[in-house]
Amino acid sequence: MKSHKTKLDVATQKADVESNERDSIQRSIGRIGAKPRLKGKILNAVFVLGVVGAFTMSLVTRGTSRMVFIDVGLLLLSLKLAYHLHTEAKVNHAQFWILATLEDRLLDVITELRSLRKELLHLSAMTQQDSPSPDSSETPTEPAEEK
Repeated sequence: MKSHKTKLDVATQKADVESNERDSIQRSIGRIGAKPRLKGKILNAVFVLGVVGAFTMSLVTRGTSRMVFIDVGLLLLSLKLAYHLHTEAKVNHAQFWILATLEDRLLDVITELRSLRKELLHLSAMTQQDSPSPDSSETPTEPAEEK
């Protein structure tokens, strides 16, 4: 019975470790950029306001300054696109890492499941060898009733 408790304790410890790792992964994903933080929201607002302002000024002005404002607006759009691609690349890298980790875990679980199945089959075979079969002649007979 002691080995059963030990296996139960080990399983509980593994579950606790996996729960802690899952929480750590969720926090890491938040830091990587999957959820926009205040800094990212402010940066997006600055880009939007800059682009809208530059294109609005290009409508109001004439001549060379109009072209300068259009160029500034396009530059801000390009920078925003580059920033967005960089953030998405970080998130995709993290998701790939998580999927690779899950695959490794799954392979570990499959391996452990196979070993447990082999152990169960072995124990089942041992139990069948130790117990008499139902069709053997060693079956106990009931005593005859007294009259």
